This record gives sequence, structure tokens and C-alpha cells, in this order.
Amino acid sequence: MNAAQSAARTIAHTRADDGGDDEIGLVPADAGYCSMDNLTAPGPNRLIATGKDRRLADEAADDPRTGPPPPDASPLERMRHQMKTPEGLAAYAHRGATVEPVNAHLKDQTGLRRFSRRGLAAATSELNLAAAVVNLLKLHRHTTAALAT
Repeated sequence: MNAAQSAARTIAHTRADDGGDDEIGLVPADAGYCSMDNLTAPGPNRLIATGKDRRLADEAADDPRTGPPPPDASPLERMRHQMKTPEGLAAYAHRGATVEPVNAHLKDQTGLRRFSRRGLAAATSELNLAAAVVNLLKLHRHTTAALAT
């Protein structure tokens, strides 16, 4: 989250001032990020799934919530409460439209279905290289299309 906030500030300061906000308002995350460290870390508001995607809507339908969570609720209970509100479900639903297409593009359009190297550091560097290539290609397409018009 710190790296994302820093990048948002950098982008906001390097572009023309269009009145945009340079802060991240909400960080939606899947259940893999549901840990006490992530629930209590400082930074922007976050909406972290507390279970499988398909069960979130079912739980919200069976036991819907409104308003703020109880004051004595633990961080996990507060997040569960937030995920059962209509606003929480709607905000989390946007995650699929903003985060997942990037992953799908890397997988389907560039053929990155498995990593060639072993280890977390090696796989991370391979992913970063693939993402850089995708971004450079998008930049190339955008600038050549602008020149053609």
C-alpha cells in the first residue's frame, strides 16, 4: 500500500494539475490479504474479503448489515461487518473490474501462464518484466495512435 500511495503521489505531481486527487481512497483486496497486519496497518481505507468471493454475497443476503460496526468489534469483525453492507459489497464488486483484467491480460495476451524461474524473487522479477513490457506496448500504441491523427 505504501508503494501504491507513493506512485499515486508521483503521478499526480508529474502531470498537469487537473484537480485530481493524489490519494488512494479505497484498497479492495481478496481473502489472501486478510491478516491482522493488513487489517490494522496504517494507510488508506481497505476492503479485504474475509472469505471466498462466492460466499460473500450469500452471507450478506443471509445476515445483512447497515451502519458502522459495534465499537468493541475486533478488526476482523469490523471487516466482516463492512463486507456485509450493501456499500461494502458494491465497492468490492468493482475490484473485479479494475484488478482482474490486468491479471487476465498478462495471462491471455502475453502468454504468461507460468513462470520460467524458481523462487519468489525470480518469479517476481519475471512478473515485473512482463508487466513493464505490457505497459511499454500500451504507451507505444497510445503515442503512435496520437501521432497518426
